[in-house]
Amino acid sequence: MANSFLFFYGGFLLLLLARDFSAKRKGESVKNRPPPHFTLYALRFIAKWAFKHSLLVLFPVLFYIAEKSLLGEPYGIYKGYNLFVFLYPGVSIQKIIFLLTDRTWQSIAYGFFWPVLAPISILQRKIFAVLFMGISIFLYFLIRRCVSGKQNESDASPIAQQGLYTKYFFAGCVLFILGFIPYVLVGESPNPHGHGFDMRHGLLLPLGSALIILALIRIFLAVKWHLSATAGIFALCITFNIFNYYSIDMDSYKQLGIIESLRSKFEAHVIAKDAIVAFHDELPLYNWRGRKLEDFEYTAYLYEASGSDEALGTLWRKDLYFDTSFMFTFKGVQERPRDEELKQRLVYANIVSSSLRAPTFTNWLKLKKTDLFGNQKELTDLIKNLLAINVIIPSR
Repeated sequence: MANSFLFFYGGFLLLLLARDFSAKRKGESVKNRPPPHFTLYALRFIAKWAFKHSLLVLFPVLFYIAEKSLLGEPYGIYKGYNLFVFLYPGVSIQKIIFLLTDRTWQSIAYGFFWPVLAPISILQRKIFAVLFMGISIFLYFLIRRCVSGKQNESDASPIAQQGLYTKYFFAGCVLFILGFIPYVLVGESPNPHGHGFDMRHGLLLPLGSALIILALIRIFLAVKWHLSATAGIFALCITFNIFNYYSIDMDSYKQLGIIESLRSKFEAHVIAKDAIVAFHDELPLYNWRGRKLEDFEYTAYLYEASGSDEALGTLWRKDLYFDTSFMFTFKGVQERPRDEELKQRLVYANIVSSSLRAPTFTNWLKLKKTDLFGNQKELTDLIKNLLAINVIIPSR
C-alpha cells in the first residue's frame, strides 16, 4: 500500500513538473526570446525545479529507505510478497504478458466499470431506490442553489469548453493509470469477489475515474442535462455508501452474535478449549456483498469467545481432514496431528438464526442507534433479540 502511494505521489510530481515546464516555455515564447537548445534547457529547468521543490522530491526517497531499513524484506509465509511479476521464480515471458494484461483489464473492469454498475444493481432493493430518488432531488436543488447567480458555463465558447473537458479526460486517464500500475506490476488488481479485501487494490483509482466521468458528462450531454446528471451521479455514490455501511455493519453485528453464542458453548463445555471447529454458515446473506470468510476469521471467533488461542476454526468442506494441516503450520506447529487426534478434536457447528435469514434496513437502524448511543451490553442484547443468531453443535 505504501509503495503504491509513493508511485502515485511520484506521478503527481511529474504532472506538476510538466505543468511548470509548459508554463515556462509559453512565457519564453511570449517574450519573443529565441528558443534555447531543448535538451539543455529542459535539464537546467529540471535541476532548478528539483532544488526548489527538494522536500517534495526527497520525501518518497527517504520514506522508501526508512521503510526498507526498519521493516526489512518479507519473510516466512510472506516471502515474495509484492514481488514484481517479472521476478517470479521460473516465470516465462508468456506468463508475464498474461499477468500484466489480465490484471490491467481487471483494474479497468473492477476499478472503473464496477463502481458505476454496482450502485445501480442495489436499486432493486426498494428502500435504496427510494433513498436514491430522495437524495437526487435534494442534491439537484442544492447544487442549483449553489451555482445560481454565477457565470453560466454557456458564456464560454464551445471550443474553450471542449478543450477544458478534454484536458479533464486525459488527466483522469493518466491518474487512473498511475493508480493501478503499481498493483499490476506485482500481480494484483481490485476484485470484489471472494473475501472482498482485494478491493483495496483500487484505492487510488477514484480520483482518475471521477475526472473521466465528469469530462464525459460535460462533453457528450447537452448543457441543460449537466445539473441533473451531476446530481444523479452524486446521489448514486451516496446511496451506495449508505448500502456499504449497512452491509458492513450487519456483517459485524452477525459476527458479534456468533461470538456471544460461542462464548456460551465454551462456558457450558460443549466445545473444548483445543477444539477444531468446522463451521457451516447458513446466513451468507449477512456477509458484506456475499464475501467468503477465511479460516483465520473463524479462528478469531473462537479466540474472542474462549480467550484462548488453542481452538482453531475452519470452513466446513468435504476434504476437511486433508486440508487442515496449513492451520497448524500457520500457528508454528511443524507436524500435522494424526487423523485420530483430528477426529477427537473436530467439532461441527451450524451458524443459524431463528429470526431472519437475511438482514433488514429497519433492524440496521435500530442496531446502529444502540451502537452509537448505547453500550456494548445493550448492543449485544439487542443483537440477540433482533437477529437471534445461534451456533448449533450437532450431537456426534
